[in-house]
Amino acid sequence: MITKYCLWATSAMVLLVIQPEPSESAHILAVHPYASHSHNNLYGPIIKALTRRGHTFTVITSQPVNSPPSNYKQINTSNIFEDHHKVFNSMDKDMGVLRLFAKVMHMTDDICRKTLFHPEVQKLIHPSKSSERFDLILMTNFFGECLYGFSHVYKVPMILLSPAGPFPTTYSAIGTIVLPSAVANPVMGFDDRMTFWQRIINSLSTIGFTVFYKGFVLPNMYSIMKEAFGEDIPDIKELEKYISLAMVNHHFSLNGAHPLGPNLIEIGGIHVNPPKNLPKDLQDFMNGAGEDGVIYFSMGSILRSANFPLETRNAFIAAFSELKQRVLWKWEGENPLPGQTNNVRLEKWLPQQDLLAHPNVKIFITHGGLNSFQEAATRGVPLIGIPFFADQIGNVQRAMNLKVAVKLDCKNLTKLNILNAINEILNDPSYSINMKNIQSIIADQRDHPLDRAVYWIEYVLRNKGAKHLRPAAADLKWYQLYMVDIFFVMIVIPNLALICIGYIILKFIKKRCQSKKKTEDSSKKEQ
Repeated sequence: MITKYCLWATSAMVLLVIQPEPSESAHILAVHPYASHSHNNLYGPIIKALTRRGHTFTVITSQPVNSPPSNYKQINTSNIFEDHHKVFNSMDKDMGVLRLFAKVMHMTDDICRKTLFHPEVQKLIHPSKSSERFDLILMTNFFGECLYGFSHVYKVPMILLSPAGPFPTTYSAIGTIVLPSAVANPVMGFDDRMTFWQRIINSLSTIGFTVFYKGFVLPNMYSIMKEAFGEDIPDIKELEKYISLAMVNHHFSLNGAHPLGPNLIEIGGIHVNPPKNLPKDLQDFMNGAGEDGVIYFSMGSILRSANFPLETRNAFIAAFSELKQRVLWKWEGENPLPGQTNNVRLEKWLPQQDLLAHPNVKIFITHGGLNSFQEAATRGVPLIGIPFFADQIGNVQRAMNLKVAVKLDCKNLTKLNILNAINEILNDPSYSINMKNIQSIIADQRDHPLDRAVYWIEYVLRNKGAKHLRPAAADLKWYQLYMVDIFFVMIVIPNLALICIGYIILKFIKKRCQSKKKTEDSSKKEQ
């Protein structure tokens, strides 16, 4: 199966490189000042592929590249993002939804303001001060509405790139109707096929997020945007009309089948490349594990296992010491650790995609990040998920529902729990079999996600913004979209009218009855 995937991916990459460049190259503005290393796994391959095809770029980025090509100019905003990036490095077990939203809101306001008032960005906001002209904008969908003003300045179409998958605001911006009864909020950790009570909770959380975002976050963004772009900048809802399509880091085999209009493109797994040879010492370590195999442990690029509390770190060391398997642990702290046994190897950085392709990897212990989930599925490796916040919760729940993962509670990481999770997967072959099946489904795609992304970006360029992709739903008010006005006219008003008519009739009958009774009483008195 791995061979099948490698051939498929290699062919796709070769075709991308050798296909002829477009007859007209475009000048593209890419805006992603919120990008972490994992987010750049989506942005980076797309921009590199387009530069190879002759397009030129100006990129506002928190992840600058070394030795950029001649047709690539970058504005480095890494110093702005770094302080906020550190906030999410901690293993905060009590980071609930409200705390996460508060941190994100503070991050959004600060990065928006500092990015928009960066001297180089100010030159782009005021084209009269520079000679820049653009044909297209690739815009982050990660709380990036304050940056939509560029589309109005240059009067060019905008494509949203969503590294964490679609948000509720993604769907509303492009006019895709998604009901919380059928699509779970990833933060809640539900499957799309929810129980009655889960549908209630999911609906309330989705409505709550929407009210919070549109009532508090967006007004703050718009206020900052007016300071930077000028008082005459249209509101965010009006700027959304420049959006041609959104490309999201999802694939239905992993994230479920969701409503997709022609302007919503799934490109999940775009960053996954054919596996390369491992460094010799690492290859020897993997090969030397024999039939017992290797357990790979990494908490991703944002979370750091070196920030584990001492008791948690010791629980993992104690659990690993009882295993026959070798353990390869991405560990950013001191090396070796007290109590570390010979079967455990610590490394500050590891080539994760290449490691997961090694046939001796039996389990991947992960925080449940979307990219890690995609890489494990593409390589066919079952998971132990330790989610902390945000979409990690939903990703791990989805993997559990597919029976390719076991979940560990980040608030209760003990030696016994860790060993039980490891033995559950090692002793039940269905986890590996199920993941191999998903690996086969992912490999069965008509085109590589990178080819798909490049095609649709150039499609928008060729078709002058491709406004025909935008459904009418994108331009309706919320009460029009969800037929509240129709419900009011067809149900509420007629029922109110009937109630009023009924009330009047009852009053009339009552009055007649009272009048008749008075007449009868009068007649009796006269008699």
